[in-house]
Amino acid sequence: MQCAGCKQILESELKGVRGALTVDADHEQGVVEVTTDPSTRADLANAIGDLGYAVRE
Repeated sequence: MQCAGCKQILESELKGVRGALTVDADHEQGVVEVTTDPSTRADLANAIGDLGYAVRE
């Protein structure tokens, strides 16, 4: 994530994924924190991967 535009895109896309409760992206640190319903974690991991990013726990 390189800029504020990337932040906006990530937050918008991930907020639309079933089970995403909160999404907070920080483009300066290159981190996105997502609170999710545990039963939909795989859906969010796939969405993050589709956007070109990796999931770290």
